[in-house]
Amino acid sequence: MASARECQDRFIAGDRRSRVFATALDFVLFRVERIIEEFKADLYPFQRIDNYEKTDAFFTGCCWNGAHLGIDVFVEPNRYRLRFVDREDWEGKNGRARLALEKVDCLQEYRPEGGAFFREFEFPRQAGELVEYIRAFKSRLARMLESEPTTST
Repeated sequence: MASARECQDRFIAGDRRSRVFATALDFVLFRVERIIEEFKADLYPFQRIDNYEKTDAFFTGCCWNGAHLGIDVFVEPNRYRLRFVDREDWEGKNGRARLALEKVDCLQEYRPEGGAFFREFEFPRQAGELVEYIRAFKSRLARMLESEPTTST
């Protein structure tokens, strides 16, 4: 049987782990909010950016040829996972997210998974690169949308 001192030591160690875990989650949320803050005044071609479940800065409201294109930036302790997806076609059956990536000439930069496409950035080493990539990607996507007539499907 454990002594009172051993029980107390385990409780304190568990409390420290809880605080470290809470701090890590707070830091993830802080990083999500920084991404939102960085882009909230410059959303185009998206209409909105929000925080989803404290771990995802998501861009939404970019409609093109029946697609609802979106970017999710999943923030994890050691990386960012960027997901590009057609929110109307999660399985990718219509192929519009893929087509959009082809048209902006960056399909090769992404790893397909289901109907979505992923790209990863290490944290902290590539945090600045992530922001610049999102900015450049949004610009390329906007140019593509402006150069093509939109059809409804």
